Amino acid sequence: MREAMKELFGLIKRPWGVYYIKNKTTGEQTSLKTKDKAEAQRLLQARNDSDSQPHFNLCHQCDASPGERDLAHCGYEIAAIGFRITLAIASAVDQHIARDS
Repeated sequence: MREAMKELFGLIKRPWGVYYIKNKTTGEQTSLKTKDKAEAQRLLQARNDSDSQPHFNLCHQCDASPGERDLAHCGYEIAAIGFRITLAIASAVDQHIARDS
């Protein structure tokens, strides 16, 4: 049986009603800019999921600001990564063929 992974981030609510995410390791706090508890919990779950499954979080790692991270931009970033990988593989194959000739 797989051991449950501890979540890195927790949720706190400020006295003025705004929810924050707190990194349990570093203590760093980041505003979620919402007073809605359900929305805050959804954002917390997304943050914990992205931390535990970074391979599903390619768009979060791109250079775009959060407002620019739409599907088209992320799709472009993922395609660019795939293209660079393909070029690297093709280059390695070419070098191998040239070496064997």
